[in-house]
Amino acid sequence: MTDSNESIGYEIVGLPITIISSKDPNLVNIHGEIILETMKTIKIKNELKTYTIPKVPNKFEIIKDGVPIVLDGASILGRPEDRIMNVN
Repeated sequence: MTDSNESIGYEIVGLPITIISSKDPNLVNIHGEIILETMKTIKIKNELKTYTIPKVPNKFEIIKDGVPIVLDGASILGRPEDRIMNVN
């Protein structure tokens, strides 16, 4: 498992995700596929429903190319298109 506190430079929409830490205990262990990312939220869809989750103050685990990556929501805060352009 990789722990990333740095901004990531790739698209996360379509990746599997699990909320691993949150100030709201009801959000922990929500998992599914990322279907939309905005400046401050991630929309997660699973077999039960669709959730709109704030990036901060949550911690997420995504799976990229078979590798689990832990992301602090603050590290991906901002417009996704700006984050991707700034890293490339």
